[in-house]
Order: sequence, then structure tokens, then C-alpha cells
Amino acid sequence: MRRTSGSGCDGFPALLASTPIARRTRLRMRLSKWQALGNDYLLVEQAELPQPLSPERVRELCDYHYGVGSDGLLEVLTADGANADLRIWNPDGSVAEFSGNGLRIAAAWLARRAGSGEVTISVDSRTLRARVHADGNVELDIGPIEVGETEALDLGDERVDFTPVSVGNPHAVVRREPEREEVLRLGPRIERHPRFPERTNVQLVRVHLPGGELLVELDGNGHGRLVGPAEEICRVELP
Repeated sequence: MRRTSGSGCDGFPALLASTPIARRTRLRMRLSKWQALGNDYLLVEQAELPQPLSPERVRELCDYHYGVGSDGLLEVLTADGANADLRIWNPDGSVAEFSGNGLRIAAAWLARRAGSGEVTISVDSRTLRARVHADGNVELDIGPIEVGETEALDLGDERVDFTPVSVGNPHAVVRREPEREEVLRLGPRIERHPRFPERTNVQLVRVHLPGGELLVELDGNGHGRLVGPAEEICRVELP
């Protein structure tokens, strides 16, 4: 008679005991963890990596359960004085086009390293200047904002009007009551809509006039719930 565990799974102690278990090679990696407005990022210098980063390794590092855990990873490709080249990784292992908080973190790190209050960060094909104040706040010049015409997005059971906005990465700004449940319902559907082949960030916005009070709820591309991405407010203030 075959022995079966209480859960209905067959047990083969002899086979399990004799099966060799491959051990993963442990690699030492020097990294630091930073946060800006609630977004936490890991930062590493490429020159100090034991081997090149891969999407799989980035996913492992960013995993909150099995890795260090973070909203993304900042890879400093080169650093020379107050200038640095940066690659921004999303937690899913893809390379991000832009991250306001990520760039502010990189600027703070570079300013501390270079002993300078003004630094320059290059990411992808863009070069941005940042100023780090004595109180630790970082001022980042993210350049011109591109605002498109309002479009209607067909979600099958409803149509949603949105305004495409970009400061280096895509965002869909929707004027709708920014309730958390609504963000969770609409966010993933808009983010992965065919209109956005590379996906998009999503913001639900309500503007109170004439006071100009702005309420925003966010759904981040690949990040899940984001607390306060720096460039988000820049995007939603214009439409």
C-alpha cells in the first residue's frame, strides 16, 4: 500500500533524501536604500557589482518577501564629480524611462558623494540638473511638460476621458473622484489598455475651484500603490 500524507500528497522519503539540491552561488552586493515622499529605491554603483544586473536579479532584489524590497532600483552607471549617468529599473525588471523621486534620490546620493549642492544626472537621453538644499530637500528641473488633447478610452463596459501627459514617461490623467476603490478598479484596466503599448501611469484627479485645491490618487506603472511620486503633481496640474 502506498503511504499518503493527510493532505493527499504521496511521500517518497528515500528519493527525496538522495536527490541532490543545487546551491545558489551567494554574491556580495553593496547597496543602499533610500526613500523620497514614501517611494523607496535601492541604489547601487555599477562599478561595484559582482556581475551585471539582469531583470531577474532586479525582481529578486525588489521583492518585499524574498529580497530587500523596494519600488525600484537605481543603477549608477558612471559618476564623475558632480555628474552621473543613471539607469532606473522598475521592480518588475523592466527599465523605466523616468522617475522623479528616483532622480531626486540619485541627486541626493551624488551631492553627498561629491560634496556639491548642485549636481547633474543623465538618464536615457536626458540630462537634468538638481539642487540639494541644506535641509535635505532636493529641487529637480524636469524640463518641459508635454500635454496632449483629451481622449476617450473604450474599456468595454464604459468610456473614460483622459489627458495624456508626459515628462519623459507616459501618464493618463483622469478627472474623476479620486477614491481608492476607483483607482484600484480603473487603474490596471487603463494601464494595460492597447492605447498604451508600453503601459502607463494613471492618476485620478479632482480639482476644487476657485481655491485650486488638488486631490490626487495614483496607480503606478509596475509599482502598485505609490505614496507620492514627485512628478505626478507636475502632470496633473496642467490638464
